[in-house]
Amino acid sequence: MKKILILFSCVFSAIAANAQDVLVMMDASEVSVKVLTVGSNEIEYKKFDDQQGPTYRIPRSEVFIIKFENGTQEKITDFETKQSVSVVSKPADQRYAFIEQAKEESKGDIHKKNLYLTAQTYFGMAASENKNYDLFYAGLDTGLDVIFDYFPNLKASRGIAGSLGYNYKLYEISNLKASVKNFDIHCGYSLRSDDEGFYLRASLFLNIPLDTNLITGTGKVDGEANTLIGADLDLGWDFNWLTIGGRVGTSFNSQFDMGIYNRVPYYRFFIGVAF
Repeated sequence: MKKILILFSCVFSAIAANAQDVLVMMDASEVSVKVLTVGSNEIEYKKFDDQQGPTYRIPRSEVFIIKFENGTQEKITDFETKQSVSVVSKPADQRYAFIEQAKEESKGDIHKKNLYLTAQTYFGMAASENKNYDLFYAGLDTGLDVIFDYFPNLKASRGIAGSLGYNYKLYEISNLKASVKNFDIHCGYSLRSDDEGFYLRASLFLNIPLDTNLITGTGKVDGEANTLIGADLDLGWDFNWLTIGGRVGTSFNSQFDMGIYNRVPYYRFFIGVAF
């Protein structure tokens, strides 16, 4: 008799276990429930262990699959993946990995290509300070840049950026003018949400002087400038092939001597053509 009772107990437990519906969530967790209705926007259910309790509602977008008590399954959220793997037949870790992969594959490409080239010109103002002579002066800052943005993953908004450019600065100090021509090398980080729209570019750069002249009332005199290093930030907007924006940055001499010739802050407005 005792064995018969144990047998009936096991049978009833198995039946109870199979009589429940299971919600497989988007994070791969499973919830035992009694599904009441599957609507176009949400699913109504009761907790399996409290079927006399309140009715709960959950958006369809949070549910991946429903496993019903009769053994059938209904896919609620379509990941638009080409894989035909049965998620619910796998262990939890593999199920989670599948869902994460399906989410990634369902994303559309942010970029149409990996490499973008931009040719741009800019103009703005730069200031310079020479504490050795207690001088502070400002003037025109203009030039040309050829910029590349490379995105290894077409689905990712992050990439690397670099540029080569020509820079010209013209400072005025009472009756003295100083013109500096530079070669710029930038390397940094690029962030774009789309092929067209807002972008951000943060870079470190090397500013190599090509030619420096001091212009006085008596003529032109060759001058000398330091190689500078610095950092800047671009904020811009792409309109198909046209790009516009602004840049702020500062540089200091490559000897890191903040007390002699340093801190050349600047702001620029730029316009360019993207390829």
